[in-house]
Amino acid sequence: MRYSNVVTCLALAALTAPAVASAQSVTGTLREEGSAAALPGAFVVLLDADSLEVIRTLTNPMGGFTLHPPRPGTYRVRTEVVGFRSTVSEAFTLVAGERLELQLVLPPVRVQLAPVEVTGRRECRTIGEQALEVLAVWEETRKTLRAVQWTDQQEQLIHELERFERVYTPSFRLREERRSTTPTRHVMPFRSRS
Repeated sequence: MRYSNVVTCLALAALTAPAVASAQSVTGTLREEGSAAALPGAFVVLLDADSLEVIRTLTNPMGGFTLHPPRPGTYRVRTEVVGFRSTVSEAFTLVAGERLELQLVLPPVRVQLAPVEVTGRRECRTIGEQALEVLAVWEETRKTLRAVQWTDQQEQLIHELERFERVYTPSFRLREERRSTTPTRHVMPFRSRS
């Protein structure tokens, strides 16, 4: 009986080993052009041969990232970082089980808006180059909002929720206090009372 259990375990291990061994990955770091400073909290997006998003992740505090493509194929990496130009890497082909390492350097975006002058009462618009500058600012805002939205959907951030219950005397002196701390993955760890 023991022999048959061992044979069964070995057979299962043999069947699952190729699937684990064939997993491919793309790792790398994002750095700022010129200073080589790490870029944490940046989006790194894996694109397939048709430029469609396959998977995305955020860089860690050292600017590092790891992506696990679901299958071998031709891919590119797009970066989205507030304050930096979005870039797309050259295409690369991954075979089953291959591990590719990328070092990506991003140029910062230098946006300086001219003072906004409002004349009249019913119309506020930008013209010419000012419109492009405003568009650049909105593009940076879009990156930030997408990062927040994606992070909320992942529910990977663990918040430590600390609750306070306090009892005061009529003269507003603290009479009693109870605290409780709870780790949570809740998207909204706090709320304001009206």
